[in-house]
Amino acid sequence: MAFHKENKRDFTLALFKVPNPRECGIVEMDEHSTIVSFIEKPQNPSSNLAFAGIILGRPGLMDYFPERDVFDLGHDVLPHIVGKASGYVIEDYLLDIGTPEKLYQAERDVKNGKIKFSR
Repeated sequence: MAFHKENKRDFTLALFKVPNPRECGIVEMDEHSTIVSFIEKPQNPSSNLAFAGIILGRPGLMDYFPERDVFDLGHDVLPHIVGKASGYVIEDYLLDIGTPEKLYQAERDVKNGKIKFSR
């Protein structure tokens, strides 16, 4: 939240480094942490910074949503907030569990102590 307030952009997208950027929505930032491009699952990724699914911002984000019942955030919304958003890179453990394999990886990481949590 402090990063978002400090950067004074309309939006802040949480980002994380991924080993295979072709599988994610990939962001490029400039030297001021301004997001200068967003491409969903690019064939030739220009970075390894992926959108983590967390957005901070003003209520106006909904203005970027298409006027239809079904749309894709990565294709229909995020490319339109480029230049209006900052990127914050999360350095803590973060894993996209959008596939069964990734969910199993998260389970293994809990069992081997890579992820710590309290009950």
